[in-house]
Amino acid sequence: MLMKRKVVAALQTRGVLTADLAVELDECLRDRETLPAHPALSPVASDESSSRNASPHGGRSSTFARPDKRQIEQRLEEDRERHKRLRENVWAVDDTKEIDRLWEDTSDIAEQDYLNAEQVAIERRQIITEVSV
Repeated sequence: MLMKRKVVAALQTRGVLTADLAVELDECLRDRETLPAHPALSPVASDESSSRNASPHGGRSSTFARPDKRQIEQRLEEDRERHKRLRENVWAVDDTKEIDRLWEDTSDIAEQDYLNAEQVAIERRQIITEVSV
């Protein structure tokens, strides 16, 4: 988790993340450090495993406990929220960059632009007249 917090700090110093978002991400990472390991990843005690690990097909079975429905739903909700915040951040960053790029690429309107637009309009009217006859 320390590496993840370093990445968040680096992104904040480069200006990719706002200070508020960096603090929020850091708090989420700290919460995950203090939470116990996910139940699906923790091994089952050996006395419980003998009754749970009986495989009907005679093969090896897992020594990991299956999380209950509430834990699965909670993890799904956390993932949804995390992805939602990530998408919001991506759109905010991309929109700003896109607007800046379009603004720089667009030139000022000159007299020639009006003349070109008028010429295109005349040509369209001629085509419409030819097609409708």
